[in-house]
Amino acid sequence: MAAAQLWNPQAGSESTGLTLGSRFPTQNAEGPDAGVLFRIAKEGVYFCGAGVISSPHRNLLATSASCLTGDPADRLAFAPQVLKNASGALEAPKGVYAVRKQGNRSLVWTGPESGGAASRVAVGFAVVDKGIKGDQLEDTVPGHRLLADGGYAHGGARIAGHGVSESRPTAACIGDTSEAAVTGAQNPYLQMDCGKAGAGLADGSVFIADYDAKTRVGNMIGVSQRVAAPGSPSVTYGAYFDNPVQALYDEAVRGSRPTVTPPITPPGASPSRPAPRPSPSTSPSSSPKTPAPAAPDGDGLKATPAQIEAAKAAEAYWTPERIAKATPVESGKQSVPGAARENGVAAVAPSHFDNNGVATVGVFLINEDDDPQSDPGGRDQFCSASSVASPTKSLVLTAAHCLNDNDRWKRLAFAPGWKPDPANPNRGIAPYGIFPMVSGKLYIDGRYLTQGPSKADDLDFAFMRVGPNSKGQFLENATGMGNSLTTLSSQQLSQKNVSLFGFPGGSKAPLVCPSTNTTGFSGRFLKIACKGYAGGVSGGPFLRNFDGKRGDVIGVIGGWKTGGTIDDESYSSQFDADIIRLYNQAVNDYEPDKPTGGTMGGGDLWKHATGAARSPSPHRTRSSSTPADSRPASTAATSGPTT
Repeated sequence: MAAAQLWNPQAGSESTGLTLGSRFPTQNAEGPDAGVLFRIAKEGVYFCGAGVISSPHRNLLATSASCLTGDPADRLAFAPQVLKNASGALEAPKGVYAVRKQGNRSLVWTGPESGGAASRVAVGFAVVDKGIKGDQLEDTVPGHRLLADGGYAHGGARIAGHGVSESRPTAACIGDTSEAAVTGAQNPYLQMDCGKAGAGLADGSVFIADYDAKTRVGNMIGVSQRVAAPGSPSVTYGAYFDNPVQALYDEAVRGSRPTVTPPITPPGASPSRPAPRPSPSTSPSSSPKTPAPAAPDGDGLKATPAQIEAAKAAEAYWTPERIAKATPVESGKQSVPGAARENGVAAVAPSHFDNNGVATVGVFLINEDDDPQSDPGGRDQFCSASSVASPTKSLVLTAAHCLNDNDRWKRLAFAPGWKPDPANPNRGIAPYGIFPMVSGKLYIDGRYLTQGPSKADDLDFAFMRVGPNSKGQFLENATGMGNSLTTLSSQQLSQKNVSLFGFPGGSKAPLVCPSTNTTGFSGRFLKIACKGYAGGVSGGPFLRNFDGKRGDVIGVIGGWKTGGTIDDESYSSQFDADIIRLYNQAVNDYEPDKPTGGTMGGGDLWKHATGAARSPSPHRTRSSSTPADSRPASTAATSGPTT
């Protein structure tokens, strides 16, 4: 490791003498960590800088495109952190992750090669395999957020790499970035001078803006790349992250899905000819039978008999007629003509109902029982929700405020693709089935649980993990890949080509506001002006670049005033490192958050969140406390998605 030499294909050959052992990280203990990408070739071992970038599958790194060139037979490996121990030897305390191979090539993305180095995307992405303990890369170190087209000027930015200092720098490489013209390059570069600490950095060292030392996460705005005739040896130049880089990242995310685990061959089946999946029957059997386990769904996921029974129970309860009678959880928006515009928005984009439905968008179903003794039947309610791509194939995203106030929750479930029945347009159907929530697998930020929607409105999002439907299909295997969870910095809240989805009370098809724009509000919310988003739309997704089936989910209706106070304007909390943390909790089956202390928000929200999807005891009584921030009850609740 110490003898690894600097990789510099732009100079015509690899640099000699500039070994990793003679270098030190450019950052101190508060980070960010300076990752190292190793190339193991026949001629020797070489290195570049690289950094972990947040992605749905938690296995992606970013570096300079030049660092991913070379002989396809070479092997690549990434160490998130490299340090010298007391004896001066190099160590990789956070492990080493091999870059995945696909056939005879490494699984990397560097953009089009035509047109020469000056015109191609100068950034590259690589997918890594799991570590030796079976952990994904972001299980070990958090990924930075990709900030594309975020501008050239950033104060207090950091560059994480390995410079040629004679000892670890006492002052970290921190400075201000600016725009730089580079000879032969079509677009300007970033530049930053942080003195001796940044001298001689390897290509691929990462530029990080808005770094938070507590979470060790920031916005990745560029990667270093050597350029001809730099103005000063200590100036570092970086390839700027523009929209083509965002497109390349999106392509890498789509190609970075974890490798498929071969399904276990059922007993008595030939490995070459797996046992056929039993065809579902719609006719009732003459006597109750325990369902057989469903065959693996092509990726090693296999429903258990208990899961199938739970799905059948959910379907038996959540009939189309019952769904139609459910009322919106949040029905506080106004639909009065000429209602006052909020926060200066004037133009309102048109919307329409899509009778074909959207596979990745549906209704989040809730049976709430305020007082099991006096009102044993409870009441059926709903919000809007969407599926999110994940290795579990079972994640649903909605608004945290959908689980509000003093309610006891039972029978939480997701009905994706809710739409009119083609055979009977006056009746709604759930074409992919009902997916019940796995008991206890509800993920809400602990600060929201503590402070409630008025004080923690920038954390108004929640994940739940659902089980398979009654056919044994897991969510994404039934509907196709979910939406891609996408974070935005506070400078990126104004987005183009965003579509808004939701189910207003009384609808049997999703309301769609296509291809409009968002704006930022208060530096931490998305805002969108779309016609007719009344009660029931809470939790509905903001989808960027929607292709008719899915898109990048950049928000859900909620946040400021739990989504706004009038039908024609909707809001979302900013998706940043906080939602990535919750996503990783849900994917890795970690323990859900507990409240962080202080006054409980939203009427003992936490007590009921921990009991979500569990049937309450008939002897439990209503809480006598009154929530300080509970919302006014609707005087005329609208029915749910109709049949």
